[in-house]
Amino acid sequence: MKKLVLILALCSILISSLCFAGGFEFGTMTDSQGNIYHWDSFRIGRFEFGTMYDYRGNIYHWDSYRIGRFEFGSMRDSYGNTWSFDSFRYGPGCNLYPRDYGLDY
Repeated sequence: MKKLVLILALCSILISSLCFAGGFEFGTMTDSQGNIYHWDSFRIGRFEFGTMYDYRGNIYHWDSYRIGRFEFGSMRDSYGNTWSFDSFRYGPGCNLYPRDYGLDY
């Protein structure tokens, strides 16, 4: 019985920590040329992993690490090209995601 209570307590802590420290995000963005991109990501703590699709059907994968309002990471497309990026989160609550801000083309 004590083992069951301990296991349930640990599972509860794990689930609650994932809910507060991570989660899913998704959205749409437009670059400076008017191209539309759809993206979704999963975040655990300071780490984020995501996928983005452009209007041509290209697929991009990224992973990043966040420290406060700064985010650093790398992105790769379906052709094997890679980019590194850094971004600064800004705005009320830092909810805006400037994904194309600071990409090295």
